Amino acid sequence: MPKKKRVIVAMSGGVDSSVVAALLREKDFEVVGVTLDLRVEKDGKTPASSCCGLDAIKSAERVAHKLGIRHYVLNLRRQFEQTVVQDFISEYSRGRTPNPCVRCNQLVKFGNLFQKLDELDADFLATGHYARIVFDQKNEIYELFRGMDPVKDQSYFLWPLTQEVLARTLMPLGEFEKRKVRQMAVSYKLAAAQRPESQEICFVPDQDYIGFVRERNPEAFQRGPIQDSSGRRLGEHDGLPAFTIGQKRRLKLKVPEVHYVIRIKAEENALIVGKESDLSRKFMTVEGINWIRGDSSPGVFIGRIKIRSQQAPAEAVIRGFTDRAEVEFIEKQRAVAPGQSAVFYRGEEVVGGGIIK
Repeated sequence: MPKKKRVIVAMSGGVDSSVVAALLREKDFEVVGVTLDLRVEKDGKTPASSCCGLDAIKSAERVAHKLGIRHYVLNLRRQFEQTVVQDFISEYSRGRTPNPCVRCNQLVKFGNLFQKLDELDADFLATGHYARIVFDQKNEIYELFRGMDPVKDQSYFLWPLTQEVLARTLMPLGEFEKRKVRQMAVSYKLAAAQRPESQEICFVPDQDYIGFVRERNPEAFQRGPIQDSSGRRLGEHDGLPAFTIGQKRRLKLKVPEVHYVIRIKAEENALIVGKESDLSRKFMTVEGINWIRGDSSPGVFIGRIKIRSQQAPAEAVIRGFTDRAEVEFIEKQRAVAPGQSAVFYRGEEVVGGGIIK
């Protein structure tokens, strides 16, 4: 009798990863659940809504018990703090807008889970991401595609994945809509069926990122000038981390027209503001590139780019190099924010991505 394929399922305790575990067990895989303990505590407590908290771990344990599968908890709290949380604080402190979910996938989750593949002699890693992995037999490469559910598609957060990772990763939910996944969770009688969606930044209580950064790095909140593009002083801000590109709240300017943050000059501790029209950009540079199909760049091509996870892709001419890309938008884009991820698409395929410089 042939040996069952062993798969590690990254179980967050939520409905998506719980359904993945049930689906693969039904498909006759030997399923092993692994939950990452990424708790960031304040005064000995984890944010109640945290997808990385103790409640999430207990939920994953209950699902594993229900399915009759082995389950492990991997404590990565120190690494998560050092590589994701500290970077989040550092980026905001220097006037950039980070994406901690991308960094967590790249440097914490997939790396540690792949190490577990070898330790547990497993064949595959499976996650609850809404994205699709397809093997191109002609070119013998793995491709990453958007999930079938356009609302839940999570391909934006997966641009750092390499060919080596894609070759041993399963993402079964890429073919389903979220509504169907909820229904499957009910049919499997999983307690996680009614768990709410996880919050966007799991380690920030009440999504008060300004308060979080202020508590961790109060020195970053130094008062400084608010200027227009000609250098004329219009007012004063109380700390760069409280502002992002495109923001108009908290500026408190005594000028007749509405102004927006159009640039953050961290080296001068200054905010540059302008009119709505000043927010639009025709060009941007993206660095730290990962091209999904391999190390070589795709050259020049017309594709679509997402510069925020919830924003519709914009058409652009993309000039790809090994380590960077130069982008010319077909139509100017509003509030291009350094530090955010830019993800390149050709149709439904994810070509690659990087960080906006």
